[in-house]
Amino acid sequence: MKANVSPLKLLNFYMLENHFRFEEPEKDVKNVLELFDKYEIEIDFSHFTLENDFFEAHVKVQVNADQKHKGYVLAASGYGVFKLYEHSEMEEGVKDNLKGFSSVSIGINCIRNLFSTSTANAPMGRYILPAIDIQSLFRDKEGQQTKAS
Repeated sequence: MKANVSPLKLLNFYMLENHFRFEEPEKDVKNVLELFDKYEIEIDFSHFTLENDFFEAHVKVQVNADQKHKGYVLAASGYGVFKLYEHSEMEEGVKDNLKGFSSVSIGINCIRNLFSTSTANAPMGRYILPAIDIQSLFRDKEGQQTKAS
């Protein structure tokens, strides 16, 4: 099947922070994937509008920051610079989805790749950030903003 290219273009992704630490577990870990599943994941994001249809999506991801479980502690933040092309005839809802959900999802994926690369040769093997429910993330963010105002 021929793929259609999205009108949302990631022009660049800039890393602002990258942190990885290994905390030796007290006993041997029999199932590393089960341990990884216990890690709490915190994600925050924000958008900034620039000139000429450019915008930024800032994303911060922390894994096991509370260190409840030994093993890996990961944190990274960065931002993507995007441009939405051919959007003059696009429905507002589609445009909002691309600028909102898609840009954050792309940013998370960039950080997922970073975590995977950072842990590729680590003692417990590669950590791959699991798939994230983006809609839930946006609902939670909206709830936080409502409480703050």
